[in-house]
Amino acid sequence: MSQQKEKFSDGDGPWLVGNKRTYADIAFIPWHVIIQMVIDKDAFNEDDYPNVKEWITKLKNAEATKKVLEAALANR
Repeated sequence: MSQQKEKFSDGDGPWLVGNKRTYADIAFIPWHVIIQMVIDKDAFNEDDYPNVKEWITKLKNAEATKKVLEAALANR
């Protein structure tokens, strides 16, 4: 993630695929939620990974992501 951040510092990213948010980024959110539920905070503390924490925060706060998540939850 830090290499992406250095390479693509001129956008709202970095994102997994260059400097644009894609489905690959959005698809990671459920895995991130699950890992926090399954693994003890001592084993995985997202504060130890500031670049990942920043990426997830940007991703969750993006309007487009919010719309996708709302639609997915509405269709459950």
